[in-house]
Amino acid sequence: MSKTLDVVAFIYIKDRKVLVVRSKDKDRFYFTGGKRLAGESDIQAIFREVKEEINAEVDLFSLNHLDSFEALAHGHAQGQSVKMVCYTGLIKGEINISSEISEYKWIKSDEMAICAVATQIAIEKLKEKNIID
Repeated sequence: MSKTLDVVAFIYIKDRKVLVVRSKDKDRFYFTGGKRLAGESDIQAIFREVKEEINAEVDLFSLNHLDSFEALAHGHAQGQSVKMVCYTGLIKGEINISSEISEYKWIKSDEMAICAVATQIAIEKLKEKNIID
């Protein structure tokens, strides 16, 4: 059995929609985030990933742990799972996607079919909590 991928995700909500990004080599959308580097905390990884992917700075005081979600990892070996530790928060400045990101979208829960399964599970939770439409 494959080792579970352990990642952090930054959930940015604006006007009751959530930001999702698609990497150049992926066919699904995800939240900004990714794997932690050795010795990196969740918060350090979020700051780094947000800067790398959307060239923005996270507002540290806005960060809140939402939950952790597990699902099959999209685009990996069959049976590979992912554990996604999610934080909501705000950014300082504007979104300016990097070269590793093809596109970004602001979506409502009824548009989540474009996302990887773990992202969909988190979006369902946001809808249940009446945080997004």
